[in-house]
Amino acid sequence: MRENCKNKALLELIEACPNLIEKLYGKGRRDLIESYDLVLGDYNMSFGTIPPSDKGKSWGYYYRIDGEKHVLDDGVMLKTKAEAQLAAVNDTRYILENTVKTTGKPVHRD
Repeated sequence: MRENCKNKALLELIEACPNLIEKLYGKGRRDLIESYDLVLGDYNMSFGTIPPSDKGKSWGYYYRIDGEKHVLDDGVMLKTKAEAQLAAVNDTRYILENTVKTTGKPVHRD
């Protein structure tokens, strides 16, 4: 079975995002990564993981913000689905935090 990332690992990654953490707990899911997915959807964003195409290859991930899709699946060296999830969260966490606390529309950091 391909396991989701642990709640503790996700919280450590987003500890500087209090508005986002509040939204995650508001979703009431046991796995915070599921809540993260739901919060992204609330703001017209998404993410996902890409399983390795061959045994021994690495996982990839993608995320979509403002209809623009970013795919990272080559050379990212992620060994598990959980690592891919955390990498996607890492790339989207501050944009989502700023979006939650401001306009409700994606706010890109410069």
